[in-house]
Amino acid sequence: MNFLSSIFFSLIPLISIPLIIHLLNKRNIITIDFSSIRFLKALETESIRRLQFLQILLMILRTLIILLIILMMTRPVIGGLFSYWNTDDDSLISVILIDDSFSMYGKNDDIDRHTQIFSIYNEILNNISDNSEIYISTLSKGKLYSGIKAKLPEIDKIFEITYTSPEISVSLAEIEAKYADEYSKKELYYITDGQKKHLTSANPFKAYFEDWNIFTLIIPQLEENLSIVDLEIDNVILLPNSPLTIGVTIMNNGSTDIENKLIQLFINDISVAQQLVNVKVHSANAYEFITAVPTTGDYACYFKIEDDDRATDNQFYFKITIPEKLKIGSITLRSDLYMSHLFSSINFKNTIIENTNYLPGNVQLAISDGNQILIQNGYHSLSSMGVELLEYVGNGGHLIIFPDDLDSTTTELDIFEPQYLNREREILSKDKYQIAYSNSSNTNPLFISKTYKENPIKLFRYFQLPQIEKSVLVTDNGYSIYSRHYEGDGIVDIFSISPSLTWSNFPIRGYFIPFFHEIFYNQFNQTDKLYFQIGDRWMPYKEKQSGYEKIKYYSPINLDFDIDMNSAEIFYQKIPGIHQIRTTADSIISFIAMNVPTAEFDSEIANDSELKGYLSENLSIIRMGNIDLKEAIHKSRVGTELWRLILYLISLLIIIEMIISSNAIQKTSS
Repeated sequence: MNFLSSIFFSLIPLISIPLIIHLLNKRNIITIDFSSIRFLKALETESIRRLQFLQILLMILRTLIILLIILMMTRPVIGGLFSYWNTDDDSLISVILIDDSFSMYGKNDDIDRHTQIFSIYNEILNNISDNSEIYISTLSKGKLYSGIKAKLPEIDKIFEITYTSPEISVSLAEIEAKYADEYSKKELYYITDGQKKHLTSANPFKAYFEDWNIFTLIIPQLEENLSIVDLEIDNVILLPNSPLTIGVTIMNNGSTDIENKLIQLFINDISVAQQLVNVKVHSANAYEFITAVPTTGDYACYFKIEDDDRATDNQFYFKITIPEKLKIGSITLRSDLYMSHLFSSINFKNTIIENTNYLPGNVQLAISDGNQILIQNGYHSLSSMGVELLEYVGNGGHLIIFPDDLDSTTTELDIFEPQYLNREREILSKDKYQIAYSNSSNTNPLFISKTYKENPIKLFRYFQLPQIEKSVLVTDNGYSIYSRHYEGDGIVDIFSISPSLTWSNFPIRGYFIPFFHEIFYNQFNQTDKLYFQIGDRWMPYKEKQSGYEKIKYYSPINLDFDIDMNSAEIFYQKIPGIHQIRTTADSIISFIAMNVPTAEFDSEIANDSELKGYLSENLSIIRMGNIDLKEAIHKSRVGTELWRLILYLISLLIIIEMIISSNAIQKTSS
């Protein structure tokens, strides 16, 4: 227990007043003349003792009343978490940290969360002295203000909820750097929705913030909200007028079950399919849509759900790219059966690949014919045409290199990768083989498929190229089977096996055709990705090589600027939607689909013990709703004042004193 006004304990001697009065009354003897003592017999001994008891009881009650009045004046408090009631407000440092990540979007009881945040922010300010130092920050923007509260400008004009997914660790590091040498009393107000994902990075700062008084103000959870969290196209090869199977995952991260919500699929802003969906609270369901597009080209697509408590995650954008005809030149002495089968499989009922065979001496013809991809069979041929192929790659070409049966060493590969110099060929004996699988550090979803572990590639012969960072397929004894290299503006794909059954069983694996389809069409250009997430890098190499002297960027809300042709990436506006690259005449060159980071759809809210585990054991958790925030902060800072309880007790004692006093007077009169 603490006392806010302990100076009033100096009035304690006043409790002796009832005792003094009682003693003085005993000395106050009044002489009454009477003619006979017979009337004294009426005063029985018991009656006199009862009267004396009442007088002593009255004295005790009056003493208690005075004591409780003094105690009430000292303002006793109990239960304060921080107990810094005696701190000078002017010496207090107050930090307000606002979670402005995407998960803070939405509304509760038809009140926009942005409005709720500012209401909480203003109530916090009302609890801070004008002369106190104050620091205001958000997770995504960092510091907004630092200084005396009296000079604080309005921040509502620069604060907004973002579409990003920042970690709290960056903001905590900035706060620690600023106040590490300050020894004043410090408090931190963290306004958040309690999403656990953002809090996990706070652990390294827990020791520093143990000396802080931290208030975590958690806004209420959304009641009704569906989010589209993932999308995939099942077709590995995309063809015009062929069924496209699109899978979409919908999560219910609200607090109630949702039934019969409409979701629609739009292609180029035309609704082509729709379904009604049902998702139970804190669960996710997958739904499938089948559609088709008529021609090759790029299609801007999105799914849209009916509005709910957070409309900003009700659309999910993606891009369908049906490749134009691709020209591939094969430099070889003889046609390869399995590569021919590969081209015919991809071209089934559609002419989307034009493949031409060239003799090793006709490299310049293959380049001048405009082949986007050249397949070189045989390391040994690189000795005579390696320089020409290197120039082709440097100008944006895509070169794929296989060994053949004439190769005995890898000497010629050193022009692309010095570590591949003078590597020997390994030929395994009959009934023996080596296993090849996806490199664990590779991030391409096609190449990290569990299929490689369930049905691995069996190698019968291969060149012992060392496994390097660029390796995509590797052996279990540390050699590279396939690696991708970026040279200039182009790509070099180097294989250590030939695409034939004498080298491996790769050509008869079910993933052989999808694997090479991905290699052919996943070139040195990110723009054909199904979708991006806000925060991903956008590096539009192909667009910068399109021959335009100047190209422009257009955001989904038509914010535009000239693209720096010397910069490797575009610093796009961080909002979901379709982001375009256009000519100066406003013709669309290409576009990408951008979505909110999937981490923001994680609806797991940290409980009280987890909050204390991440931030500090010295933590006040205030869950907003129907609550008096000023009173809640006051209770955490100071505790619960007992003066009301003491006042009720004083009132009760006064009533008891009046009843006993009246009874004593009556007995004295009788």
